Order: sequence, then C-alpha cells, then structure tokens
Amino acid sequence: MRVVVASRNRHKLREIGVLLADAGLPWDLVAIDEVAPACALVEDEPSFAGNALSKARQAAAASGLPALADDSGIEVDVLGGAPGVYSARWSGEPSRVGSGRALLAADHRARPSEASGEVGQVGGRRAWEPSQGSHISRVGSGRALLAADHRGRAWEPSQGSHISDDARNNQKMLRELAGVPTEKRTARYRCAAVFVDPARGLEIVRTGACEGRLLESPRGTGGFGYDPLFFIESLGRTMAEIALAEKNRLSHRAAAFRELAQALAQLNSVR
Repeated sequence: MRVVVASRNRHKLREIGVLLADAGLPWDLVAIDEVAPACALVEDEPSFAGNALSKARQAAAASGLPALADDSGIEVDVLGGAPGVYSARWSGEPSRVGSGRALLAADHRARPSEASGEVGQVGGRRAWEPSQGSHISRVGSGRALLAADHRGRAWEPSQGSHISDDARNNQKMLRELAGVPTEKRTARYRCAAVFVDPARGLEIVRTGACEGRLLESPRGTGGFGYDPLFFIESLGRTMAEIALAEKNRLSHRAAAFRELAQALAQLNSVR
C-alpha cells in the first residue's frame, strides 16, 4: 500500500519505514514533497497528538493517500517541560534546507581558513564545522551570524549560507541549561504517531516515550534533533551514538510506531 508520510525529514522517513517493515507492514512510503510539495503541514495544536493528527489529515487531503504522521519532541524537567511541541522550532522556524547534526555554515563562494575548523562538502557546497571551543553568536543588527573559533578568527557566511536547525536548537538547549547540575538535567523524548485513512474513516493514535538526561556537550554523529545531547543511562551513550537498529528498539518514536503498527496489523482491511 502506498502511504504518504507527513514529514520533510528524511531521517524520520527512514526510521518509520524500518519500524513498519519489522512489524510486517512493508508499505511504499513517500514523503509529502514527492506528492504534495505545496502542503504546508501546519502545526498549531497544543499537544503532540493534536499536531500529529493535524499533519496526517492535511497530508491525506492534499495527496489523496492514506497518511502517517508523528509529532515528537523533548520535555526537560528543569524547564517545566519545555520545549515540548516547540522542540523543532525552539530557536526559530525551521528552514527547508536540511537538518544536519553538525553545526555547519555552508557557503557557495568562499570558505574560512582550514585551521579554524573542519572544511568539507555539504549539498555540493563548501562547509565549515567550527573546531572545539568554537561558538556562534548574533552580531550587529542580528541579521548576520558570525562563527568564531577559540583563536579569535571568524568567518561570516555569505548570502546563501545556513546554520542547521538542529545545531541552533542544540546550542539554545546548552545555553538554557548552563550551570544546571547533572542530576537536574533529566528529560524525555515523547512521540505521538498517527495513521489517517479518510477513505476508510480511520484515525489511529499511539504514543511512546524515552527517558534520559541532557549532557553539557554533544556526543555522536548519528540521529538528528537533540540526539547528540540526549544521554541514555542504561546504555551509557547518547541517542546519536547508537546504531539505528538499537534506536528502533528503545526510542520514543520506535515505541509509538511499534504500537501503531501493531494496531494496524490487526486491521485486515488495512494490511
């Protein structure tokens, strides 16, 4: 069965596909941009379940296909549960350029000195990952982003550059938790997963959670979102340091979609 996923996050699409296949539902999943790129996927509900339902309904209406959606985020105890439903856009509305883990400034024309950071390719453009001890800050009127390293050298990205959404959110998290002791940095990932099929009158919602705490610096190169900061005590590793197979065993999204897949598998008319 062909199903649209109400998301523009390719990492998420891959995770969902693996989870459904493991549950015996090897569906043909397509991203929303493949079938309805103009669909805005508005998220304006106060809960994860509300947002997931809203996105799935929008995707189904725009594409004419059954739809899967989820809404997930991180709840930090010392911040009163924030950022919650605002996790993906905590530091501002997400761009549609990508959401890599690294703090990257990509420029189509020039690059800084390689001595001030790591230079590589991102989307066919030169990219700079600040070296250890680097920081980003707003300068002047706030329109420009300055990336400066610990030696005082700096590079201001030219027009067309970007800083990844995940990086900006993680930097904000570290600022908000500055000085907070380890025992008070507890948090949880929470997810609501939804399947909507208007043709059959189906709307199914399931939820999942994963407990952990937030580190004072990122670790790992996998995953996305707050994964490099989210430390799982039982594993002694962050969510970004574990393989996808292990993540699909214990993550909040895995728990929610596992429950959803089990519910769907019981509906012969859906399988």
